[in-house]
Amino acid sequence: MHNNLINLLQSADVILNKNSGIRVNCNVASFRTQHHSKEVIHACCKELHELGFYLENVSGMKEKHIKALIENWNKRTLAISTMRENLSRLKQFCVWAKKEGIIHVDGLSHYLPDIEKTADDTMINKSKSWSGNGVDVIEKIMQTKDIDERWHLMLLMGLAFGLRRKEMLCIKPWSADKSHVLEIEKSVAKNGKLRSIEISKETPYGLFQRNVLDYVKKIVRKSEHLGWPNSDYKQNENRYDYLMSKNGFTKMVSGFTGHGLRAEFTENYALIQGMLPPSLGGTLGQMPKDKIEKIEFQICGMLGHNNIHTIGNYYGKLRKTVKNSDKGEKVKTLIIDQENEIFGFMYCNPPCIMANDGSYRKKTAIEATETVIVFQIESAGKIIEEIGMDEFIKKHPIIENKVFKILNKIGLLDIVKMANS
Repeated sequence: MHNNLINLLQSADVILNKNSGIRVNCNVASFRTQHHSKEVIHACCKELHELGFYLENVSGMKEKHIKALIENWNKRTLAISTMRENLSRLKQFCVWAKKEGIIHVDGLSHYLPDIEKTADDTMINKSKSWSGNGVDVIEKIMQTKDIDERWHLMLLMGLAFGLRRKEMLCIKPWSADKSHVLEIEKSVAKNGKLRSIEISKETPYGLFQRNVLDYVKKIVRKSEHLGWPNSDYKQNENRYDYLMSKNGFTKMVSGFTGHGLRAEFTENYALIQGMLPPSLGGTLGQMPKDKIEKIEFQICGMLGHNNIHTIGNYYGKLRKTVKNSDKGEKVKTLIIDQENEIFGFMYCNPPCIMANDGSYRKKTAIEATETVIVFQIESAGKIIEEIGMDEFIKKHPIIENKVFKILNKIGLLDIVKMANS
């Protein structure tokens, strides 16, 4: 790590250690709150250095640094709620550092004036799952085994059954195992409602669930809960949060959270039922509406929710199918002739789904072959023509490599090459 960054982090810690333990109302802040504050500030310090601002002390922070951070968050397509939360933590930190004047009083809306207009667009259909953010979820969880075995077991159970944090900590695997279902007792469930999560013997995912549960039962004693033995709930909660934060399993650092395993479970179950969830590009027209509602009702029940509309919090909202006659959504703008103001706008139908880290979910072979790419050519702001990709490349071979780089980024290059071979 660069010495300048080490000095910057140390200067931030001096202020955090002195102030983060006390809430604004003068009550003692929880371990989780203190950790989250430190996590956000440290991430901001590292991000500033990545952006080329080599500060050595937080006393040198100015509004231009705040502006650069916010613009980069927006570029990374962080959710508006996440940006507001980060800025709120930064604002409090600046008060502690006696630098409160460097953040505009209007907050996020000052730096991103179109924030309210785009709020709905930035919140819909972005995958919250680990896989949807470009993470090999099994490999990632297997890496945790050598760090803390109990934590490793919790994440496995979270993936297999879509458990909440409290449920991962409090569940007793032996008594919860009812052969064909995993039973979440009232005392364990967040909402105090007994529920059952199906373990299907007829599907590969059901076999995965059974293998996870049997593996966990080999390590956890019959009378034990899944949380760390000889610790109360609060201690377990703090230890879980500490491990998640320390290892970068956070929205700020990696783009995903522990709660993302519930989104992973939701997406997986929808796929098992033959439905492509909206966070992975699914639309309303893929199957009859009553069948979609039945699947969503089943998922809501296993997640422990009563309202079917809450499913949108996990995998977005199903949208109408894009018509074949439509261009779809714009992917990229290519400069054909800058001097004469000729540009090519690349469109994709159905749209490619971007994750929180800016990467694109790789389409399946079937999805990719059904995807249509159209280029809209404009000169001085006027549309000249709309042509397919092959014709576009023939007319403008000089930018063929740029087109292929874009196709590679959105996960369509292999399919295109196969079609042309």
